[in-house]
Amino acid sequence: MYIYKTYYIYVLYLIIFLIGCKEAPSNLGIKNEYGLSESPNYCTPQIYSVNKLISPPNIDGVILKDEWDKVPWSSSFVSEIKNGNNNPSHNTKFKLGIINDSLYVSAIVFDKHICATNDICQSYFFDDNFLEFFIDVDEDEYDYVVIKINAFGNLCGEYRQRNHNEPLRRFSWLEICGAKCSVFVDGTINNPKDTDNYWSIECALPMNQKLDTLTLLKPKDIWNVNVQRTYWPSTVVSGLYKKILNPKTGKKYPGEKWLWSFLEENDINTPELWGEWHFNTLNKTNKRDHQLQFERQVKWELRNIYYAQKFHLKLHRKYARKTAALKNVGLKPNKLLYNPTIKAKADKYKAFIFDSSTRTRFYINQDGKVWKEKH
Repeated sequence: MYIYKTYYIYVLYLIIFLIGCKEAPSNLGIKNEYGLSESPNYCTPQIYSVNKLISPPNIDGVILKDEWDKVPWSSSFVSEIKNGNNNPSHNTKFKLGIINDSLYVSAIVFDKHICATNDICQSYFFDDNFLEFFIDVDEDEYDYVVIKINAFGNLCGEYRQRNHNEPLRRFSWLEICGAKCSVFVDGTINNPKDTDNYWSIECALPMNQKLDTLTLLKPKDIWNVNVQRTYWPSTVVSGLYKKILNPKTGKKYPGEKWLWSFLEENDINTPELWGEWHFNTLNKTNKRDHQLQFERQVKWELRNIYYAQKFHLKLHRKYARKTAALKNVGLKPNKLLYNPTIKAKADKYKAFIFDSSTRTRFYINQDGKVWKEKH
């Protein structure tokens, strides 16, 4: 009799445990400020003000003082928090300027052993050391373009959407978009016998160029942007640079990733966590700064509705129709300042926050796209 009772008690505890796991997935792992597990905390964005250039620089890769002196350097790059890296062992920074409807980009990439292996426009190039600019020009936190540059001066592009692991399009900025790019190397590429100093780039990127129907770079006051440098630890084998292998797995160690705007996330493909490039900064006012901070907060609250709805869909196979229904995936509605409204069907939804002072609704949908509409 005792054995049977023990058996039933064990089964009861097992059922309670399984129900608890199903009903409260958000109890696992570290939670963010809204109570959601496996979701990032807000990251204060780095901001870079894009100045007007006096005249277009000569695109030769050499960052001359008389061409770029009036333009500030960005802050130096930092390491991602979750990939276990220490502070970057090599400095990286950039400058931006605009003139004649073109964006001019320069960057300096310090490296004692400069190497490049691929024409990165034509190959799967994750074996290469390169610099990437991730640009969301319409701030919808959904689709964006990427500019990739290596020490050979390849200027390659991708069009991406946040819910796709692979880019939807790969293309050459030089061939399709009329861009210009040049690299200067203070040292030698792929020569392990010497010690190098840096490679520097200069690029000219025309505005309003199209890829099919997509306008790649559109003039606006603010772009969501991050810049990432990928660095692969290497060694020398038979006079050639080779990626260091993990002796336990026989595979290459993961490349180190250093960022301009810090992410509390190990995935760069999260536009809501990027920094900002500000244009037309002469027209900025305290009122405008206050409005920008308000919009950041509104979009971040909507973003956490999006995170919570993903948990809810996984748990219940449908989206929640009210904010209160997201409590069972960990969301703390009392942390929300602006009381989002949800309009949901089983397979899609829109959530919005209404700003009465500007008669504007700020939206997010099931794809993670944000936008605003006047009402």
